[in-house]
Amino acid sequence: MRNYHYSLLSLLHNHHCNRQSIQQIHAHLVTAAAIHQTPPPITLWTTILRHYSHGNSPEEAFLLYKHHLHPTTQFHADSFTYAFLIKSCANSQLPISGSELHCMTFKSGFESHVYVQTALVNMYVVCGCLHECRKVFDEMPERNLVTWNVLVTGLAKQGEIALARSFFDAMPIKNVVSWSAMAD
Repeated sequence: MRNYHYSLLSLLHNHHCNRQSIQQIHAHLVTAAAIHQTPPPITLWTTILRHYSHGNSPEEAFLLYKHHLHPTTQFHADSFTYAFLIKSCANSQLPISGSELHCMTFKSGFESHVYVQTALVNMYVVCGCLHECRKVFDEMPERNLVTWNVLVTGLAKQGEIALARSFFDAMPIKNVVSWSAMAD
C-alpha cells in the first residue's frame, strides 16, 4: 500500500499544472480509501489541497477539507494542511471560511505555529479584515521576516500606507521584499 501511495504522490507532483489530472487522482484516492477502509496519508491530501489552493478554483481546497479532512472524520490536518487551506480562503476572498479555519487552528494546537499564523495574517489582510489581521499579528509569539513582509505588503496594497510605514520602521530586519513594498 505504501508504494501505491508513493505512486499517487509522484503523479500529483508530475501533473501539478493539470486540474483534470488532479481531480482524477483525487477521485481515485477517495475510491481507494473506501475500498480498502484505510485512510490515505495526510501528505496525499495536503498535496491535493495545495494544488487546489493555487489553482483557478481555490475554493475547491476548502470544499475538500469540509468533505474529507474535517476534524469529524478520521483524517487529521497538519500545519501544511492549514496553511494551504488558509491560502485558498485568501485566494477566494472567503474571510468567513478563513475565520472558521482560524478557530480550527486553535483547536488543533497551531496557535503558535509561525507559518500557520503568517498564513492567517495574509488571509485577513488580503480580504481587507485589517482588525483581525492586526490581532493575529500582535498575538503571535514568534514572527519571522515573511510575517513582517506579509503585513507590510498587505497593508500597502490595502492603501494603509502610514500604517504599513510604521510596521516597516519597526521591522527588525528588512530585505528586498520589504523595501519593494514601500517603494510601490
